[in-house]
Amino acid sequence: MECGVLAHGFARVRCESGKDEFLVAFSCKSRGVCPSCNAKRAHVTAVQWVERVLPDVPYQQWTLSFPHRVRWVLLKDVGLLSDVLTLFLRGVFALQRRRARRQSLRGGPVGAVSFIPFFGSALQVTPHFHSLVPDGVFVPWEGGVRFEPLPPPTQAEVERLLRGGRHRVLLQTYSAHSLQQRLRWTEVDVRLPPRKQPRCAFLEGFSLHAHTHLHANDRQGLERRCRYGARGALALERYGVFAPGAKVRPFLLLQAGAEPGLTEESPAFAATVEEPSKERTRRLDWAGLLKRTFALEVFAWLEVVRVMVEHLGLPPASEHLAPARAPPQSAGC
Repeated sequence: MECGVLAHGFARVRCESGKDEFLVAFSCKSRGVCPSCNAKRAHVTAVQWVERVLPDVPYQQWTLSFPHRVRWVLLKDVGLLSDVLTLFLRGVFALQRRRARRQSLRGGPVGAVSFIPFFGSALQVTPHFHSLVPDGVFVPWEGGVRFEPLPPPTQAEVERLLRGGRHRVLLQTYSAHSLQQRLRWTEVDVRLPPRKQPRCAFLEGFSLHAHTHLHANDRQGLERRCRYGARGALALERYGVFAPGAKVRPFLLLQAGAEPGLTEESPAFAATVEEPSKERTRRLDWAGLLKRTFALEVFAWLEVVRVMVEHLGLPPASEHLAPARAPPQSAGC
């Protein structure tokens, strides 16, 4: 019931040239249409993943986009889109395991956090995947797990992964639709690919980018990536070691009293992880989000809020709400 009440906090928007200004109250919480509330959910999602799920290890961002002839089909069939994401991540995980075997590392599980934006900045229909994948594998060690980093993928590996992914995506898409649609989709994108970049591949309208690397200590950069993937309309899937039911996930969570991360300096970390609490985790409130995003301590401005609200002739607090009661017709029953 505090939604939209200026007495509970607001943003002051001011035009420097025209000197006009207005107040925007927190918060309507409407889904899908409010940029402010969408931004809040993106911040909350990013904080949830960075502080409570993703360990302190390096990450590689893999971004896969599709040609025009496939986008509308994926947008209309959410189940097909999920299957395509699964196929893509299986290819990435297989690449991780092959790279690990070259370093005599076997049996190490991998994982990813994937965001699925459906539209571009101009509201064009362009479903694509942003997947954050640990740049290494988690291997069993002293009753827990230890992270072993891997070298970055080569250009040849990225191109090979795109060729295989394109073939599997088209087969999966064709099998979900009629022969008539198959014949129409045999057209290919004949446009010239963009200028070649490191660890980026293009093939018949498909593109795969794997050049964005995040250092293990770059937690702010990781949060920005999560926030970017969670912006606007969001479809979120969790795979591998980060899935809720994964056996090794308790060893990756940042527990109270444990050193953050899986490093050589903390060998007893995995062995001392407690059973995860089943209590529901509290989300960050507006004050915490504003402090985290803008370094603004909003509670220091409560007196300013009160003075401004009274100056505008607005009530300084919420109206008192009577408790709920039974309908009159049910009285005496």
